[in-house]
Amino acid sequence: MFGSKHGILAELVNPSAFDAPVQHLLDQLRASQEPLQRVELVVLITRQVYESLASQLELLRTAGVVAPELADLARQVELRRRHNQTYLITYLQEQGVLRNGLSSEEATDVLWTLTSYEVYRMLVIERRWPSGRYETWLTNLLIQQLLQPVDE
Repeated sequence: MFGSKHGILAELVNPSAFDAPVQHLLDQLRASQEPLQRVELVVLITRQVYESLASQLELLRTAGVVAPELADLARQVELRRRHNQTYLITYLQEQGVLRNGLSSEEATDVLWTLTSYEVYRMLVIERRWPSGRYETWLTNLLIQQLLQPVDE
């Protein structure tokens, strides 16, 4: 059906193959007009995708050593993931809530890095953080790093 290891893994990490709960969250993200809710949804989607695809992402992460075409697939996945994150940053910028002094390029770098599978893997898999703790930590950190502080 897919013809190769590359085809199988590419299909496993294809966003259109996400399960119904993740698709529902993506729909909510697109419909939300609230910047804070969008950040929260991005984190929830990140957590759910990594929980459901951890074994495939682990395989993709390590397979590039023995199969260069899979290393290329991993790079493509990351490029697509970073590109998709520009949508949130553009929205935050358009709403005037992106932190002052933070360029859209730098904000995308921050979002891309902090929502990476590597960070998830280190905290949840290696350090055994409960996934809820990871989600709360990441949400708070992204709010702090990306959004204008709220005057108290």
